[in-house]
Amino acid sequence: EISQRPATGSLVLPSSGNAQHVVLSATPDPRGLAVLHIPNGNDLFNSNRVGTIDIDLNGAGALLVNVGGPSVSISKAIFTGTATSSLASSRVIWNFYEANHVHVAQPFFGTILAPRANAQNSAAINGAVVFERMEQRAPIFGGGFAGGTTFLDQPRPVDAAVLQLVASDQASVAADTVLVTKGNIAPIASISAPVEVDVDFPVQLD
Repeated sequence: EISQRPATGSLVLPSSGNAQHVVLSATPDPRGLAVLHIPNGNDLFNSNRVGTIDIDLNGAGALLVNVGGPSVSISKAIFTGTATSSLASSRVIWNFYEANHVHVAQPFFGTILAPRANAQNSAAINGAVVFERMEQRAPIFGGGFAGGTTFLDQPRPVDAAVLQLVASDQASVAADTVLVTKGNIAPIASISAPVEVDVDFPVQLD
């Protein structure tokens, strides 16, 4: 769960004043990943105290911003400066891990990850999006995420083999490719053939 990643830096949001400038400054770990946590996304995106948002990657290959809150409205703060660049927007993931609803009413930059949320956008989104449902009212310029997989754990190696099963009645041939694994994956496969296929001897993999 990427929302449980420990922060590599801190972000202090203004507690007073109006329309202040906020910079998300990345502090990358040795793998190039920077992580910030915002307990309530409305304190950044829907607060009178925040007027503009900028991003300083500081050489990070990817910036993961975990944003809390069940309902987040991106309606007041405006992205500016480096935050609107293609470099920043392609290397930042905004993970709305608690959100059931996300409303984008200001131009947004970066990948939005909110797989459980119903979303609406009345302003353009510059980046990839992942929502459960979406009512699209403005363009999405999905440039994709270019930050690699530095935010993921190293995958475990899996022993696997690829088998091809062929059935023929001399008039036609049908083939199916099956991935056979052992360990932590349990694939399901079926054979499609124009003739009846009899399996006389079951195959067991140790």
